[in-house]
Amino acid sequence: RPLSLSINQQKSRPTVTAMVSKHQPKQKANRSEKSWNLRKRIESKSDLVNALEDGAAQMTIVRALNNYTFKKRFNDKSMLEFYEIAIEHYGGLDSCEDSLQTQYVWALNNVGQKEKANQLANELFAANPSNSDIGFLVFSRLRREKKWSELFELTSQAIDLTPSNIHVNIFHSTALLNLNKSSVDEAFADSRVRTNDNWRLMCEIIKLCSRFKHADEDL
Repeated sequence: RPLSLSINQQKSRPTVTAMVSKHQPKQKANRSEKSWNLRKRIESKSDLVNALEDGAAQMTIVRALNNYTFKKRFNDKSMLEFYEIAIEHYGGLDSCEDSLQTQYVWALNNVGQKEKANQLANELFAANPSNSDIGFLVFSRLRREKKWSELFELTSQAIDLTPSNIHVNIFHSTALLNLNKSSVDEAFADSRVRTNDNWRLMCEIIKLCSRFKHADEDL
């Protein structure tokens, strides 16, 4: 032991002032950020890239990009580019949530790439008939082209998975109406039960009754 530590020569321990820096922990990805806050921060494609690299949750991105106020700030082409960036970040269309897949397909449709949009919609619906938003795009095209047999077949698949969805029921009953040449009441009878006479379904019935020249008392 050194002499300075001997019992007879004990000296007081010198005061030491520790130099402690304020440690800033590395900021974790903010997965709890609200979509409305994220929406305000995205002014360009680079802002979106930064938000994605910061670890924004996929559904937060979906809600931010799909907001009506947000969409008003950008044109259809810019919105498509936003969705393409997000999809690439999350590993491709197959790795994305249904909502992001749907928004991308609709964005393609909005910029005039209808053939590609229809092709993707068909593929996504075949993989997941419960996605009624994608189904709406598929069903609308079939109704426009008056392909009633195909419309009935596809809506029958969707009905089994989403029996109370209003749009699926409307398209399904419309296919029935045109396939069987039945009355509007007969074609929509099951849909009324499944949807508990939802007002949107009833409006569709009234519109069809008008088109098929029903008597005023029926309307």
